[in-house]
Amino acid sequence: MVSKTLGFRLPEETWKKLEAEAQSKGVSMTDLARQKIMLSTNFEGPVQKLLDHYSTMLNISRHEVIEAILTDYVAMLEAHSDVWGPGKLILEEFTFTERGLMRGQHLFKLRKALHVREFKREKVKMLLEEEGIVGRDRMSKEDREWLNANLHLIHIPHDKGPPKKSVSQWISKLKRQGREQEA
Repeated sequence: MVSKTLGFRLPEETWKKLEAEAQSKGVSMTDLARQKIMLSTNFEGPVQKLLDHYSTMLNISRHEVIEAILTDYVAMLEAHSDVWGPGKLILEEFTFTERGLMRGQHLFKLRKALHVREFKREKVKMLLEEEGIVGRDRMSKEDREWLNANLHLIHIPHDKGPPKKSVSQWISKLKRQGREQEA
């Protein structure tokens, strides 16, 4: 592998922070700098595009974008633990195949499909609640059609036909599920 040299100056405060981090990790400053550069540049496809987009749009560094996204992720994990208890977390984003850890475009497509399903379920629940409050006639045609096409995401009927429950039964079921999750 061919290597090239990169030289740059750092503010003294940054240098001291990096030096302390390198010492605590037991690595050289060169190795630490190499790790940080690889972390900042070694992304693929949609992730790379998102980092670049947020960095440009918000006028912040890619490092700050990554830090904000990871901070949100860690907060979500802790919130999950607070609600469900320790040891209940399943790290679905770490998917292994016969070739090792799934990454890049394959992982993106898999995770997106799972999130789409999750968000559709949330939307079904919200629209059912809206329907119970304002009535079906006052909902938009698009919402009614979308709801009818996606009701199966909450209840999968045994006969594979459209769900047979009334709106009030659906809302009652959702409320029971909410109470069970709070308990």
